[in-house]
Amino acid sequence: MRKKKIDMSGIRIVKDPDGGWWRIWAKSLGEKVGESDRQADAVAVIRTIWWLTHMATCIFIILNAIANHGWGLVGYQ
Repeated sequence: MRKKKIDMSGIRIVKDPDGGWWRIWAKSLGEKVGESDRQADAVAVIRTIWWLTHMATCIFIILNAIANHGWGLVGYQ
């Protein structure tokens, strides 16, 4: 089976026909863990939740720093 190639702003993205974007995202989270694909998917979901929590925490830390330093971006002086 031939892979589809999409060109976006000079960045070449190859869509994997076997797993799509989920497979690419799961691989970006790290090494595949688990004895089966189902276990590996469960680990990838947990890692995704951890990543989202990490990103939210970073955003709140940045907003707190802005608020406490009086930059006025969140309504506090």
